[in-house]
Amino acid sequence: QAVFSHIPGALRSRSPSARIVYGLAELAGEATLGALGVVEGSQLHLVLACPRRVVTASLDCSARLWCAESGDCLLALVGHSSGVASAVFSPSGAQVLTASSDRTARLWSVASGDCLRSLVGHRGPLLDAAFSPDAGKALTASNDFTAKVWDLASGECLRTLQGHAGPLTSAAFSPDGESVLTASCDRTAKLWAADTGEAWLSLEGHGDLVRSAAFSPDGARILTASNDRTAKLWAADTGDLLCVFEGLGIVARATFSPDGAHLLTASADGVARISVVESGECLRELEGHLAQIISAAYSFDGKQVLTASIDRTAKLWSVESGECIHTFDMGGHGFTGAKISADGAQVLTSSKDGTAALWSLDSGANLRTFEGHGGEISSASFSPDGAQVLTASQDKTAKLWDVGTGECLRTFQGHATAAFCAAFSEDGTQVLTTSEDQTARLWSSVSGECLLVLEGHVAGIESAKFSPCGTRVLGHLLSGPT
Repeated sequence: QAVFSHIPGALRSRSPSARIVYGLAELAGEATLGALGVVEGSQLHLVLACPRRVVTASLDCSARLWCAESGDCLLALVGHSSGVASAVFSPSGAQVLTASSDRTARLWSVASGDCLRSLVGHRGPLLDAAFSPDAGKALTASNDFTAKVWDLASGECLRTLQGHAGPLTSAAFSPDGESVLTASCDRTAKLWAADTGEAWLSLEGHGDLVRSAAFSPDGARILTASNDRTAKLWAADTGDLLCVFEGLGIVARATFSPDGAHLLTASADGVARISVVESGECLRELEGHLAQIISAAYSFDGKQVLTASIDRTAKLWSVESGECIHTFDMGGHGFTGAKISADGAQVLTSSKDGTAALWSLDSGANLRTFEGHGGEISSASFSPDGAQVLTASQDKTAKLWDVGTGECLRTFQGHATAAFCAAFSEDGTQVLTTSEDQTARLWSSVSGECLLVLEGHVAGIESAKFSPCGTRVLGHLLSGPT
């Protein structure tokens, strides 16, 4: 305490969490400088951490900013006259961009809660909004058949991207911020120059509305998915159609491999397909599920694919051979999700029977079954260090489990109705849960204590996520758009 007393008050007021570090050791508790090996002339480092904040968006026409340390509602971002359809953080986390069915988007200061800009000009509800990579511009998409690019410094509409013959379904900046990609109910996707607003590519060929359009990780290719039961891969520079994925049924999931070389699609027909991006060739058809696939994901090294289906099984596949390596069978109870651990050694599944299970990717053996919930598990995830598992359940609780023993370490009890989601903070010291009871709760993962209750919304909160910097959380409602 004597050392900390020398920290200037201005710094302490800006950051209630201050740490002093010498090398890899931290001055904490009863530790002394001498015990850490500090001598005359040693260099100490002062680490100041911003207080955690949470932001939520709601159909009640507001977004709210909360202090995760005290539970106080710091700011109500009030100004929209209709439901907030989406809320996204700027890349730095300093601002929030909201889009609403009141036909406007708003830019908010996270520090003060002030509405910095109101982006007014659309003639229909906004369905999507995004920051440019440098956070200098905003992109909005509306069912008025247009997208708009805005200068966030002035609030001026720089460009109106007009050319679609139907409502827009999605809009995104390219990774370099120079292009804008839109998808529409008019069965097309269009690529626009962000600086001029000129539509320089129209991706035509789908037989029904285009549900989504996305850039590949390097921005060189575009993937579109349509209600015509196909997905199409396009060259982003020329608009050339590189590949058509047919016979897919309704595509539930489409994603690039970690290296961008392959494309994975999972469909309602129960088949996942891996295609070569360069040639468009269907490399593998992963057949074996008896019903719709609800999720599909690559392992971190891209060598395996994990699928989960409403047929009550999850399957692990070899990308190289297309063979099913293991089938994880839940018997009479269906899966609600499946995830691969960060080290690629284990699979975590959650089930409608109220259990979660840990499986070996090498052998397919069931390593652990986490039993104790009294209702269907809504979500399950690994802690950042992989040593613990967190589950949320329809039984109104979340539980923290030890991966090594399967023991329930903590039960987070306090929600009045079903818990929909549970997520770890970046450092794993806190847990955030959301519920049908219209609240989110922040808990200590160490003690199990409820640190705060976030109240104010008028609909159930489906999910919540910490921002990339780990100091804020973004949530959205069960009954409304994200």
